[in-house]
Amino acid sequence: MRITLKKKKLKTRKYSLYIEYYKYLGIDNNGTQKHYRKTEYLSKYLIIEPKNEIERIKNRENLCFAQEVLKYRMKQLDELTLLMLRKNLGKLNLKDIHKKIEKEMIIKFNLH
Repeated sequence: MRITLKKKKLKTRKYSLYIEYYKYLGIDNNGTQKHYRKTEYLSKYLIIEPKNEIERIKNRENLCFAQEVLKYRMKQLDELTLLMLRKNLGKLNLKDIHKKIEKEMIIKFNLH
């Protein structure tokens, strides 16, 4: 699983910040490729063209907050991965461990 911080351009001259959990690339029932991903919107926004120092400071604060959340989520994923590996080492293959980690992440972060 790959976790990245992304932004989406809004009509209100702002970017919405969100975290994307990219699981894997798979094949659906029709035989076409499908990307499996989930998003966590942070309710933090960046002004695209800040007009004054206050807006620039607010942009920096929101970006720093989003980066901290990203670091925290990555740390949680690492801890969960280690926990799953310790618990199931020798019992499961890597593919099964990966699926279990994904299920735990979905439960932990409410990524339905």
